Amino acid sequence: RVMKNVTGYDLVKLMAGSHGTLGVLSEVSLKVMAIPQAEATLVARGLDAATALAALRGALASPYDVSGAAYSDAAATGGESETRVRVEGLAGSVAYRIKRLRERVCAGWEVTRHDESAAGWRAVRDATALAGTDEAVWRVSVMPGAAPGYLDRVRATIPGVRAICDWGGGLIWLGVPDSADAGATAVRGALSGGHATLVRATEAARAEVPMFQPQAPGVARLARALTGRFDPRGILNPGLMQGDAAIAPLAERRA
Repeated sequence: RVMKNVTGYDLVKLMAGSHGTLGVLSEVSLKVMAIPQAEATLVARGLDAATALAALRGALASPYDVSGAAYSDAAATGGESETRVRVEGLAGSVAYRIKRLRERVCAGWEVTRHDESAAGWRAVRDATALAGTDEAVWRVSVMPGAAPGYLDRVRATIPGVRAICDWGGGLIWLGVPDSADAGATAVRGALSGGHATLVRATEAARAEVPMFQPQAPGVARLARALTGRFDPRGILNPGLMQGDAAIAPLAERRA
């Protein structure tokens, strides 16, 4: 779906995710959507990551307007792995699309509806399985097709990793056993594209490990130039984003 709502530079997308390093938000307008009339989720249990994520990609590539596609491994659920595909909308449309998905992509998967379906997706959205633990938590973005290989590489280095994959595998929440570097060497070293953000760790690990993925030199130069335009004096959360400290000389020259 495409809606034209931007003329010129898209500041909304720039500010989202900048963690207060580019400006201060004094007023926010939100677009809200009506709750769908019906919701249903197809659930499979016990699938391995490669099989599950391939099914999710197939569902997302189908014409059946899938609104959610997630996989939680057995370590995250505490039992069998769970693979979920959600459709929403008018009741008749949801029933039709569930039927077609079961015929073409999700054969034999069970169907959950209403409150049971919604509860499962809240757990995915909030990464509930990783809450209240002593693990380091990482938010990893990769190409969906690369997710199974990435998980294999991380697990080969760090036993006991727990994973929740959303967006068909494009977004991975990792719970990593606590260590000196919060697993950064393995989590970031296993990437062949994408980036890993450290969301939760001990104070000692945070002091040693950058929160954000280190940037390539060309991207870092662009980021520094952009930050310098928005925050020439370096007063907005300095040092939080990778490379922010480098604008200090620019701020001093302009002071």
